[in-house]
Amino acid sequence: MRTANESTKQSLDIIIIGASGGIGQYLVRVFSKTNRIIGTYHSGSPINLEGGAEYFKVDVTNLEEVSNFFKNIGPSLSMPILIYSAGISPNNITLKISDKDWTNTIAVNLTGAMYCSREILPWMRSLNYGRLIFISSILSRIAISGTLAYSVTKAGLNAMAKVIAIENAARGITSNAIALGYFELGIINTVPKKFLNNCVIPKIPLKRLGAPDNICSTINYIIDSDYLTGSIIDLNGGIISK
Repeated sequence: MRTANESTKQSLDIIIIGASGGIGQYLVRVFSKTNRIIGTYHSGSPINLEGGAEYFKVDVTNLEEVSNFFKNIGPSLSMPILIYSAGISPNNITLKISDKDWTNTIAVNLTGAMYCSREILPWMRSLNYGRLIFISSILSRIAISGTLAYSVTKAGLNAMAKVIAIENAARGITSNAIALGYFELGIINTVPKKFLNNCVIPKIPLKRLGAPDNICSTINYIIDSDYLTGSIIDLNGGIISK
């Protein structure tokens, strides 16, 4: 069985689901310097996507498209890392959330993660190596008004990471989630500046948004750690300290 230290000596196959988003594009930019990057997009334009990756248009809510994607790339994988960063975040209180917003959020944020995990696990198991990394959120751990669908899906990702971890631990596969706080990219760009400065940043013990390189260093830590599995890593500047 290959160890994490052995994996760092060769190029990894890093599959970024949701590579057209702010976090996804940043990860492509950083990890493509030394690794093979396979990214998926859906609503974004491939013309505007960051260079250094092989891009595939995939609707993560469509099982046939997800299955065909992994059948296409599976035979070429040798050191597969799956990073699930696809996500949408409608903002409405429970009383007013629409059926469409609820259904779409569950489909993209959670069902898509299950589809991708289920399709790549046979390839990982055949290689006796794999890393599944789910980009979760602090909102899986704290309650914020208007985030019901998003929060539920991120809590679901945490549970998914744990279950997959125990099911595949004997096959050299680890499964973890990173519960992100407030960072300088991604969904934070939709938050009004006034609310950000008056309500969000004052609640962060470090009194600043997170720099994106912290996400990359945490992902590297997960990749290199063959004994870390079934964990939810809180990366939030101290908002959650236990």
